[in-house]
Amino acid sequence: DSAPIDIITKKIPLPAAYHTISATGDSLRLDMLHNEIMLIGNVKVIDGSTTLTCDRLTVFLKSDGKSATPATGILPRNDRSDSSTMLKGVSRILADGEVLLKRRPDYDHSPESMQYARAEHLEYELDSGRIILTGEDELPELIQDNYTLRGSRIEMLRFSKKAFVKGNCTILE
Repeated sequence: DSAPIDIITKKIPLPAAYHTISATGDSLRLDMLHNEIMLIGNVKVIDGSTTLTCDRLTVFLKSDGKSATPATGILPRNDRSDSSTMLKGVSRILADGEVLLKRRPDYDHSPESMQYARAEHLEYELDSGRIILTGEDELPELIQDNYTLRGSRIEMLRFSKKAFVKGNCTILE
């Protein structure tokens, strides 16, 4: 529950099960007024055995309801506290432009088995586990082993392991 800056400056020890996610890109835009982080250009996110690449990634952060004054970007005097108390994790992620999501299936831990999702746009709501893939120029697709699933809109429900395809549905083997 510690902010990364607290771990460095206050020398707080890392928890035994500390989970790290690395995210890189050509440029970063941090907007604490709107609780958004945007990575632009050659974006790559690595979370365990999952890798996401895209052209632009927007991360929407949860907050405790405190917000800065729009004109100044500063919290009201009585609400100033450590920034880690304002942010409560990630609520939603939007990925745009040549999105490729690569992950090892939960049920198969062999290094050869991988799942791929390709789309122009990806939206991920973390609390519900809902992932939506869409595209204007190319149909989004899911690929695993010798199977490819395509459609205009693919919605995956991560926690229940279900998927729904709308429009131009194709299954290839």
